[in-house]
Amino acid sequence: MTEYTYLHQSQPESESSLPDLELAWIGAWGTTETELPKLGRFGYNTILVQLPHPKSTGSLEIIDRDARKFPNVDPGYLTAEEDLETLRRGVVHGLEVGRKMIASGYDIKEELVPKEDEIDEFIRKVATGAYHLSSTCRMAPQEENGVVNQNLQVYGVKGLRIADASVFRKLVGVKPQATIVMIGEMCADIVLASLE
Repeated sequence: MTEYTYLHQSQPESESSLPDLELAWIGAWGTTETELPKLGRFGYNTILVQLPHPKSTGSLEIIDRDARKFPNVDPGYLTAEEDLETLRRGVVHGLEVGRKMIASGYDIKEELVPKEDEIDEFIRKVATGAYHLSSTCRMAPQEENGVVNQNLQVYGVKGLRIADASVFRKLVGVKPQATIVMIGEMCADIVLASLE
């Protein structure tokens, strides 16, 4: 039986002590069905390498007053070289995990796995955002490109507040549901207090 040691730390000593990678075992990801080889009765799994704290930043620009018009969105993936370096380490580690599973007797085989000298090209081809997009309407002073103030009010738009993950100044390094609920509760308290 494998033994695991878990490190519990309620408060990180510094941001540099936070994990910079997350590996997740999920269904097929980052490819199209036409790229997947036919494996008959077998399914597909991916060791998904994720950045909990990406350094790259993108932009969102509203181009029309009509809310039905899509804004210009540039996610800015991999614009920070540090993100590519971290993902490269993560892919190498993920490949090691997969190969150790095969060596341990798991009935799996490698498919769509990059060669060592093609990892950067592979990352650039398949890297994308995942489930927890945030920070498009950052809570910050207007002069720092903030969209909402500390009361979740949108600058320049009377009567509008935002209470979701878009107000995060940066990504939280864990699944964000609890933080989003907290923001919703905070917004409710602010609105109720304004009615008194």
